[in-house]
Amino acid sequence: MLASNLSETGELRILDSLRVLRNLQDLRLTPGRYDEAALKELADLWNVGGLVTGTIRRAGERLRVDLRLVRVGAGGLSNRSVSAEAAGAEGLFSLVGALAGRVRGELGVSGREASEKPSAETSSVAAAKAYEAGRQRLLAGDDLGAAPAFEKAVAADPSFGAALERLAETYQSLGRQDRAVAAVNRALDKVGSSETRLAYRVRARAALLAGKPQDAERHFRELLSRYPFDEEPRLDLAAAQSAQGHNSAAVTTLQKAVQLDPGDARAWFLLGKNSILAGDPARAASDYLVRALALHTRLGNEKGKADVLNAMGVAHQQLGEYPRALESYTAASQARAKLGDDRGLASTLRNRAMVNLALGRSRDAEADLSRARGLFDKIGDRGGLSDVMNDVGLLHEGRGAYAAALTAYQDALKIRRDLGDERLLAQSYDNVGYIYYLEGEYDNALVYWKQALDLRRRIGEKNGIVLSVQNMGFLQTARGKWDDALKSFVEALEGSRAIGFKNAEAISLGNIATVSAYRGRFAAALESFEAALNVLRPLDLKPALAEFTLKEAEVRFELGQSDEVRTRLEAAEKWLAETENREQSADLESLRGEWLSARGETDAARRAFARAVALATKSGSKATLLQARIAAATAAAERGEAAGAAAELSNALSEAHSLGHALLTIRAAEGLARAEAARRHWAKVEELARKALAVAEETGWEAGRYRLYGLLAASLEARGDSPGAVLARRRSAEAAHRLEENVPPAMLASFRALPSVREALSRAPSAAASDLPAGQHE
Repeated sequence: MLASNLSETGELRILDSLRVLRNLQDLRLTPGRYDEAALKELADLWNVGGLVTGTIRRAGERLRVDLRLVRVGAGGLSNRSVSAEAAGAEGLFSLVGALAGRVRGELGVSGREASEKPSAETSSVAAAKAYEAGRQRLLAGDDLGAAPAFEKAVAADPSFGAALERLAETYQSLGRQDRAVAAVNRALDKVGSSETRLAYRVRARAALLAGKPQDAERHFRELLSRYPFDEEPRLDLAAAQSAQGHNSAAVTTLQKAVQLDPGDARAWFLLGKNSILAGDPARAASDYLVRALALHTRLGNEKGKADVLNAMGVAHQQLGEYPRALESYTAASQARAKLGDDRGLASTLRNRAMVNLALGRSRDAEADLSRARGLFDKIGDRGGLSDVMNDVGLLHEGRGAYAAALTAYQDALKIRRDLGDERLLAQSYDNVGYIYYLEGEYDNALVYWKQALDLRRRIGEKNGIVLSVQNMGFLQTARGKWDDALKSFVEALEGSRAIGFKNAEAISLGNIATVSAYRGRFAAALESFEAALNVLRPLDLKPALAEFTLKEAEVRFELGQSDEVRTRLEAAEKWLAETENREQSADLESLRGEWLSARGETDAARRAFARAVALATKSGSKATLLQARIAAATAAAERGEAAGAAAELSNALSEAHSLGHALLTIRAAEGLARAEAARRHWAKVEELARKALAVAEETGWEAGRYRLYGLLAASLEARGDSPGAVLARRRSAEAAHRLEENVPPAMLASFRALPSVREALSRAPSAAASDLPAGQHE
């Protein structure tokens, strides 16, 4: 009460009493028994020039308050005393104002006295005791225990505004939204239109509960403008900014807080936490969180240390330092379990689950998520439940179960729309869009991804911007906008390197490699794949390792590197046995089927294609299923089952075109042209070859353009168009020669040995052919 009254002047920097109590408890200092060394240590820790301590003693019915005012200077400590008496316990409340005035006089402060009641003032001793008990429970991180104490306080004094505000805050923390709103409405009635510190806090709390953190930010700014030396409203302001996902703004606010009070471990912790969320985990891990951990260790604050360890895990996770992240999360989970911090433990379990998921340990991740969900259910935390649902979506996504993933992501999005955190909202938009992308619903994916990118750019979330730009690159790649895709992946690569986002750096490199391969730049593609895998190997990210190992194998298949394809299939298969990702497993079986077909092992190939189709169907990925069907039908046509293959490929071509997937459209058209060639439907072959060449020209696809010209040449020859056939043969040879220039020298022999390449090069016209006859177009 004295601290609240003194702080109303606005000219003094008064430490938040909760922090004072927490630090005294952490340092195991007995209240009222402070020697000179302890007082100097406290002044240094709190970065203050004066301390007020004292005692309350009862003598019969009377109470006596003795205050000791300690000034800390270069010459040591100086002391002054202030005393007062009151008749009975209730008299203590009226005594506070008089004591505050005398203390201000001793401190030489000429500012105004509090014109309104201090925020924690009540005329009920029972209410004051219960309120203090609630604050002590908050100190211990026990929100569940704090709530009944604050309930008791407001039952003893229904107009106790500070207790109502703390009760609303505690209910909100516990996810009890309706009760929190009811409590804050009562507090609003109590404070009315007053302009006390409590009134601003109550209005800000009401705004947060209404899902309007921007209004809460405004109230805290007003409070800070009136009381510029107060630490608490500055931290509250940062919390309101963070609640909107404006973590870069929160970082700026918190940097000012630690500048004013470098001994505040909580401020350093929040600075580190918001730096991570703003996309600067390296600074958080190497600076801010190290300072926070040192201060909490000095204080012996076990809960504070557990919180920092968890945040360090998050920083290491974002930096791709997964072993260090697991180490930090495990230490934090053990500490939080020992403290009985259910909410904190649930959050740490969620974080550890995401690391295990990234490492392909889906069963370990599932166990942690199940335990976390049980804890959030137990305490009734809606925000925590939304986070777990989002994580469950990631778990299903990692397994290639996209329908289940979409349901979980949408459930999380429904809750997050009411919470007002734009960073989390952007994450949900991102995740829902990604599943739509995987399911082939590109228009829906673009709607969600654009919302995510716009939000992330507006709030300055660096790592989120990288992820969103990558997503745009995925969509541009599928739609054949490969120039745009390359720009997106290069932008994401630069952004990820700037913030030390290793996982995203590898994904960007791998997708740059993919686009390079489509364009026939095989040597560059293999170098980029190797660069991506070199980043991924120390991280042990099995899903990404499997993805890019398979894509590298596809390039080597195009180059006739049969043995190298086999070793990469074997490596990817081991990783996928752990991740259980159906989509990637389908890709593996499709490539295995093509590889076996090229070796003449038709029965084994048929079985591989059947597995690919089954896995892709279960995953729900339209693109993956189409790829498996196209590969299987093309192989069937090659082994003499042209009629059935043609029907399947015709359907696949229509679906690929409807989907808007450029590469699958080319592959389906090429496969169908081969099936029609086997049936000697040469007019159809010409039509399909020209359509595929048009898409190749539009997208810049070079990897197999020579084969399309070969099909065109065969169809023209069969129909008696010798000049057109000659030109097509020349185009085929030129395309093959362009590829030769982009094949690593060690792989040229195997590339030239491919039947399709051998045909393109051996059947090249001996002399330059004339242009195509009138009416014919490439």
